[in-house]
Amino acid sequence: MSKFVPDKVFLRGVLLHYFNMNKSAAEAHRILVQTYGDNALSDTTCRDWFRRFKNNDFELEDKERSGVPKKFEDKELEKLLDEDPSQTLSELGKILQVDESTVSKRLKGLGMIQKQGHWFQISIESLLPNTFTIDLQTADPERVRSAITGQLPKSLLPVFLPHFPHPFS
Repeated sequence: MSKFVPDKVFLRGVLLHYFNMNKSAAEAHRILVQTYGDNALSDTTCRDWFRRFKNNDFELEDKERSGVPKKFEDKELEKLLDEDPSQTLSELGKILQVDESTVSKRLKGLGMIQKQGHWFQISIESLLPNTFTIDLQTADPERVRSAITGQLPKSLLPVFLPHFPHPFS
């Protein structure tokens, strides 16, 4: 059974309800935490919203931000890389009319890395190539122990050959 997870606008409505009931911001926060646990708004956020309500601002949706709008969308960048994954940051920056650092930050945000001159999407599988899973109920206890401790079982221990000096040294 799924559990109801409130969004921030819903929680702001709950705060407005407690504000109208003449509760304090701290009291409303305590009730939110008791009711919604980790999904509750922070104490500071509750205080900020109570301050807005006291100033007769009852709009629960986010206001427009004054920050600089994005100069290009991620989709544009992805399309350019689909067309030619070997483009450099400099080339991408010129096409999109932004600085290389902006392109670099956006590529990092998209989980892209450059290897051998081509851009690739990073996947967990590529970052952890030597991982494996073990069914703890059916696996051989010796294999489980070796997987957890990182020690190789005796049957897989490497064989070391003696070191002989190079014949021409």
